Amino acid sequence: MAARELLETFFGTVVAYLQRPASASKVLVSFVLEHQWPTPLDKEAASLLLERLLERTTSEKNQAAAPVEECAKQGAAANESIELAAPDVLELVCSQITDSTEGLSAALEVCVSMENDNPAFLEAIEDYTNKVQEIWETAEMAGLSGLQEICTFVNDNLMAFAGLEQAAKTVAKTYFVGWPLSVLEYLHAPQIGAPSLVSFMQETGWPAPLEAEAANNLLILLTKPSYKESHEAQVSETPTNESAAFEAIAPEEILVHDLTPLEVSIVGDIPLGNAEGLEILIESLESTKEDLATELNKFMTHGPLDAGDAEALENYTELVQRLYTVFEMLGLEGLQTVCRFVIDNIKALSKAELAIRKKAKKVLETWPDLILSYVQSPTPSVLKLVNHLRQPMWTQPLTDEKAQALASQLVAGSTTEEDAEEAAAHNRQIQAQPEDVSLTIPEDINQELLDAYLQEAPQHAGEFSACIQNIIQEAETQEIERAQRIAHTLKGSSNIIGIKGIANIAHHLEDTLEYLAKHQVVPPKDLTDTMVEAADCLEIMVDALLGTDEPPPQALAVLQSVLDWANRIDQGKLDDASPPKSTPVAQTKATQPTSQPATESKAETKGKSATEVAAGTPEQFLRVPTKTIDELMRLVGELSISVGQIQEKLKHVIQSQRTLTEQDLILHKKTFELENLVDVRGITGIETNPKQALEETKDFDPLEFEQYNELHSVAHSFIESIADNRELAISVREDLASLETMFIHQERLNKEFQANIMTTRMVSVTTIVSKLQRNIRQTCRMTGKKAELDVIGTDILIDSDVLSNLADPLQHILRNAVDHGLESVDERAILGKPIEGSIKLSFYREGNNIVVKCEDDGQGLNYTNIRFTAIQRGLITENQELTEKELARLILMSGFSTKSGVTQVSGRGVGMDVVHTNIRQMKGTLDLLSETGKGTRILIKLPMTLVTVHVLLVRVGERRFGIPTNNLEQALAPGMAEFHKVGDEITLKRGKSFYGLKYLANLLSVPGDRKGLEDLETRPIILVHEETGITAVIVDELLDTHDLVMKNMGKYVKKIPGVAGASILGDGSLVPLLDLPELLRSSMQTAMGSIMAEPLSNDDVVVGTGNIPHIMIVDDSLSVRKSLSLLVEDAGFETLLAKDGLEAIEMMNQTRPNVMLVDMEMPRMNGLELTAHVRANQATQNLPIFMITSRTTEKHREQANTAGVNAYLTKPYQETQLLELIDKALAGQV
Repeated sequence: MAARELLETFFGTVVAYLQRPASASKVLVSFVLEHQWPTPLDKEAASLLLERLLERTTSEKNQAAAPVEECAKQGAAANESIELAAPDVLELVCSQITDSTEGLSAALEVCVSMENDNPAFLEAIEDYTNKVQEIWETAEMAGLSGLQEICTFVNDNLMAFAGLEQAAKTVAKTYFVGWPLSVLEYLHAPQIGAPSLVSFMQETGWPAPLEAEAANNLLILLTKPSYKESHEAQVSETPTNESAAFEAIAPEEILVHDLTPLEVSIVGDIPLGNAEGLEILIESLESTKEDLATELNKFMTHGPLDAGDAEALENYTELVQRLYTVFEMLGLEGLQTVCRFVIDNIKALSKAELAIRKKAKKVLETWPDLILSYVQSPTPSVLKLVNHLRQPMWTQPLTDEKAQALASQLVAGSTTEEDAEEAAAHNRQIQAQPEDVSLTIPEDINQELLDAYLQEAPQHAGEFSACIQNIIQEAETQEIERAQRIAHTLKGSSNIIGIKGIANIAHHLEDTLEYLAKHQVVPPKDLTDTMVEAADCLEIMVDALLGTDEPPPQALAVLQSVLDWANRIDQGKLDDASPPKSTPVAQTKATQPTSQPATESKAETKGKSATEVAAGTPEQFLRVPTKTIDELMRLVGELSISVGQIQEKLKHVIQSQRTLTEQDLILHKKTFELENLVDVRGITGIETNPKQALEETKDFDPLEFEQYNELHSVAHSFIESIADNRELAISVREDLASLETMFIHQERLNKEFQANIMTTRMVSVTTIVSKLQRNIRQTCRMTGKKAELDVIGTDILIDSDVLSNLADPLQHILRNAVDHGLESVDERAILGKPIEGSIKLSFYREGNNIVVKCEDDGQGLNYTNIRFTAIQRGLITENQELTEKELARLILMSGFSTKSGVTQVSGRGVGMDVVHTNIRQMKGTLDLLSETGKGTRILIKLPMTLVTVHVLLVRVGERRFGIPTNNLEQALAPGMAEFHKVGDEITLKRGKSFYGLKYLANLLSVPGDRKGLEDLETRPIILVHEETGITAVIVDELLDTHDLVMKNMGKYVKKIPGVAGASILGDGSLVPLLDLPELLRSSMQTAMGSIMAEPLSNDDVVVGTGNIPHIMIVDDSLSVRKSLSLLVEDAGFETLLAKDGLEAIEMMNQTRPNVMLVDMEMPRMNGLELTAHVRANQATQNLPIFMITSRTTEKHREQANTAGVNAYLTKPYQETQLLELIDKALAGQV
């Protein structure tokens, strides 16, 4: 060692001793014992030196007598110099540390001087961490694993530093300042610096000092040469005929440090498929590499992830998913595994700190190059790719077991089509398990990814269901391929999110559809039935994820059915069938929207052709929280109120200006008279008769003449000022006219703004079509009938809340159309009608209303049965004559049903009553029209959701009321109507029609005008359209019309019949807005209250405590209770829910159920004990009890029979079977 090097090392060693005397004393003594010194220290002097050095620390005095041979050994070992890395590499590392020192010191000063809650403190902590991370990355590049551990140690201590008190921070500051210098000493003299550096890390002044075991491990790492150097030596020994593409990859990017060797046997070349496919694959990899790098850099630049970073993560994942799809097409299972591995690591990185993300950046940058190398030269690249995925920089590196499996897949290369089919037949599961249909969302899922999935999944599920229906109607190849693509998309996106239930069903459906498309096979009916059930199940699963439905209880059975078909296909046991029709795209027909009267639009829900799908450019959407939309709606409403108030003020100012103009004309006239008095009579009089004036002025003195001149001057000045004011008034009038014009323009812009804001809440009818079709299919299965649903106007946009509330009433209507309206298959055949019934559901706009029309070609309403039931119920007398329209409206009454028995679908009298109630709550109307033998038409009108409502202001007595005009037929001025009096009843005649007459003051119970109702000719009349016809309503005065914002009355005001809300007028006053149809109904219902309140007779009650049967569900599982209650309530029953036997008994004391559904195993009191208790009670001993349990053994069945259970069902149960049992129990057949 040269003298200069000795002196440089000596300086560093002395500095280390001064900072850490206890740990650096032996190092210093060892150093002066080296024989390279011209006159090295002898052992005796070294012992004395060591004793004196240790005197500075009382804690290590006992070490002074330690034999100096240890130091001598260390000195001898120092002769064997350690070469950590190449000199240029070490120089680069030292340069990086030196450059970072200043930044580290500056950040540290801020950390010590600031309080922990100061934003500058947190920023300084991040700056310090980033500087240390830069040193870590440089150490990684150099292969210095020990230095990487030092950086990690420092950052960990920095996190602990943030929680220290100020005094402790000052002590720790010395160590945070000194560690870079110690590292530089270590790099210059590793053999001496390594122990010193480790001892430095063990000092108690650190917030979290290094423990003994960790210190030993660190010392080993610090004294090892760079693992990059050893790797380069290994690389140099590899065959020289490797691909040039791999040689382009920097050797330091492929890490094999401390990895367990893998056993890989490669015989011959690895097959990767045909040349054409490989060419496409290489092009895809080359184009994707740059995109991956771009997205990677986006979420590697700063701390916590924001919305932009989340989007970059999603884009990165999507790019990897595309590669996965390409690999899947080519049968490269090994590369598919690599893609899954990368996706899992990306998902884990979404919640990782910046330091961890930066640590993983290198390996994420490299893996696409390694895949490209494998594709171009597979044999030498297998181990390099596998070992790369085992590196600890990955968030979730490959385990040895998984690495061995991946190596085997990569060696296998691409499986041929025959191999793939054989593997599928061999590996596909046979029995579906409950966990295979799980809808559990992983807790660590990125919320942005989940939101995107929940937005797209309903559309994909609906499109898949539509494709399956099209395949049933006409099995065209392109429809099968389209369904396969959608299933693939659902499978892929669900796998990324981690939702197994949807992914598994979609996966096996995709395989089945792929076989049908590839082999040109028309699916047999049983298979199409399974695919329909699977499509319905997927839709319900998506609804369950959205929170609008419960998980389908039949999911396990559906998956098992799909699996059975997939396994049959794998084994070649699918029945032979004719090939599907391959219709050219150009010949595919699709119904285009056509115009109906008014603004009605028509579009059938047929599948679009590929041409139509490709031709339409997808519209870009931006996800906005619902809360933001609601706030925008509120602000638009407030803006409309403000505009109305400004308009009112402007009208007032314009009116004042007109009054001012009139006053100006009067003033002008007065000034003219004044001018005549002062000017004409004064001056003109003297000029015309000077002699007389001279005689008259003899008596005036000079003072009086002077006063006259002053009066003349003032009068003229006054007249001039008035003329100036007139000019200013003209200017103001012109400005007001311009302002009025500008306000009209502003009002128009405000209305356009309102309309555009409203579109943000609008959704197309298409979103509920699949649910309605599913409802039709389920009802047909229950009734044994056939029906086709044709939905027209699916492009109509409706407020999302209105459409959501409308879905349930429409399902009731469609269910009744199938059950009540359509005849059975045999009856339709006898009548000469098509076996498949037709139901047409139309949506269109009519003014400011949305119209929904449901028509069927069934048997229509049976007016004879309706009349008979009404007489039996006491609603009408035998002699009372009602029109068909009046008879039809009887079915809307609560509890009214013409069915003699109860089925799963109807017979409970709750269907149309629920529909009518829901429509009324939405301020809509429902009209019925039926023709016997030809069908029934139901017409629903709903007001469109608008920011403002067009309102007619009327006066009643001293009060003002607003009446929305959407329910008004006409407003008649006084004297425009003809009145007729028959007995005590007064009617209004208009043309050939007669209308009942009501006085609004009486309807509202408020005082009207004092002049009475005798003089009807002087009163205005409004004609109100309601469900039963038109009613004339008298008001005291028609005031004006306005576009007002309707506000609800708030949660603290009880609902007032006939009052829809309130609004603020332009003058700031509050006016109630009336719902006249509801007000008229409430007045009629008051008169009919005694009839409607009569209890039903015992003949009308099925079994139990009320008109609607009660089903008690007893199960300790919340999800089972919810799924069962949903099924039972959809069938029209009321439910009672209990979580165990004791709670069920308490509920039975209040309400006796008609049927009980119980689980076997529950806390406190199980199902067997509950059944025995019910059977022991005389009042309930005949109550039907069905046990639903997962226990399938004969032993448990015998126990249930002994306890008195009527039926024993095992999970998963069949919905149809359960509903049939309930119907039989209610009919007394169990």
